[in-house]
Amino acid sequence: MPTVGDLLRYVLPVGTVPGSASASLASCPVWPPDAFAAAATIVERSACYTRDRYSGRGLPRGSGARWSPYFGLEYLARTDAAGARWRSEMRVPDDAQKAWEAIIAGENDPIGPETSDAVADAAIELLAIADEACDGIGFAPEHPSPITSFVLEEHLRFVSGEHRASGRGAGAIPDVRVSLCIAVPHDRACVQPKSRAAQVGCAMRALSHHVALLPAKHEIETRWMVGDLDRAQGPFNLLCVPFPYRMRGDAIEAGPLVQGASGAGHFRVKQTWLPEKDKDRVAFVADLVRELVRVSEREVGQVHGVVLPELALDSLTVRGVAKELAKLPSLELFIAGTSAIYPKSGAPRNLVFASLLEGGEVRTHWWQSKHHRWRLDEGQIRRYHLGHTLDPARRWWEDIDVDDRQLSLYVFRPDASIAVLVCEDLARIDPVQPVLRAMGPSLVIAVLMDGPQLDRRWPGRYAGALADDPGSSVLTLTSLGMMERSVMPGESEPRQVALWKDASGQARELSLPRGAHGLVLSLDASREERWTLDGRTDRARTVRLSLGAVRAVAHPSPPAWLSS
Repeated sequence: MPTVGDLLRYVLPVGTVPGSASASLASCPVWPPDAFAAAATIVERSACYTRDRYSGRGLPRGSGARWSPYFGLEYLARTDAAGARWRSEMRVPDDAQKAWEAIIAGENDPIGPETSDAVADAAIELLAIADEACDGIGFAPEHPSPITSFVLEEHLRFVSGEHRASGRGAGAIPDVRVSLCIAVPHDRACVQPKSRAAQVGCAMRALSHHVALLPAKHEIETRWMVGDLDRAQGPFNLLCVPFPYRMRGDAIEAGPLVQGASGAGHFRVKQTWLPEKDKDRVAFVADLVRELVRVSEREVGQVHGVVLPELALDSLTVRGVAKELAKLPSLELFIAGTSAIYPKSGAPRNLVFASLLEGGEVRTHWWQSKHHRWRLDEGQIRRYHLGHTLDPARRWWEDIDVDDRQLSLYVFRPDASIAVLVCEDLARIDPVQPVLRAMGPSLVIAVLMDGPQLDRRWPGRYAGALADDPGSSVLTLTSLGMMERSVMPGESEPRQVALWKDASGQARELSLPRGAHGLVLSLDASREERWTLDGRTDRARTVRLSLGAVRAVAHPSPPAWLSS
């Protein structure tokens, strides 16, 4: 069975001082994210945080209890003060070094139930101190510390393309988008900022406010990006465009059958709703979205973001549209579901494209692949009227490559972040959900190719799970074209293209009126207090997003190709 020492040497293969000749573990890591990674790995692998001694059920000393609460007022004051000193002085505080030495003293303890209470106490306390030292990290706090300023500078270098060259020095963060760690390699563990601590359940993600322990990069790569927060004032106005508005039956075609006894097959999605000529696509789509933005601005003043559903555009068109939309002065963020061919395999990919827009240019962009294939069963084939191309007696899997798994979060407002998921990834647990819950984005946007967005259907169920834990607000968006394909003869035509759900427990089904082409949502930010499992407060700095207003917008003269 591996020991505490084995685990530390695995997480910190070069020791606690990067660049030193020896791989010594004698002193506590100077960089708080490294200390957090080491302590949190011990806590997670040993599961010591579940022990009854940390339940808070003990009574004060002298009252006949078997023990006093470990997370008492003295512990809270000590971890808070030590974290503040570390944050401001960039020097390991005495309490952190003391906890580290207690961990090293028990390095021969097996990891698991046999890990001693002394090591468990020290690991949990070091985790808490390092977490407090990381207060504001990954954001642009009103009162920055040397740690937060350094990390923000590193992020802005990456966004601007001026990131550090390798060999810049032992103190550099190798890739600040992927992990905050310096001494802990990405293939061992990653530490990322987080927006909110879970308030339900007894889990690792409930133990920290400011940073999260994540799997190694090769399991799933997370990326944290910070935009230009100087423009971040007032509500965040998001234009939802449920494009395509019509989807013909030839948009989905059968592919090769799966070799073997399952009898399953593959299907592909053809974007027949786009103009045939590539050169026309960018102009037509950009003109459509630009006009809807202008109409929306008459309602809400400024539009800050635009989102299109799953597979709305192809990879060439989406980049061209982003360049055109960057010319709109108030627009900060453009998100669209898209398709592409993966160079490694030559297979199709189902992705989301996101770009940060500033100063008339695309400042940076990223792609995130769908992690799970959509499976069409007999009921769905009949429901979406696809029996003419897909045999209902077979199961049909989406023909896409799901390699290179990533999850990106973008800071779009002070202390608030967005994550985007593609359809199936909202419902499936691995690999995204554990990471998503650990980082706790303020807003999750799920772009779908689905039927009506009703609270009683699957998007409502899974959105509700994220609204509960970690407490994110969730927006789902489908295309009007796919939704209309779900209508059976004689049924009334649904118009619920989007669904909003947040921690209040209430759901808002958002309908697109006839003649309208988009919905503009105004998202209001408020602050709420949250606590970690050990009783530490975030001083009411967690951002909660609520749906303040919804307005339908229509193109004044919609082009004929929209309904072709």
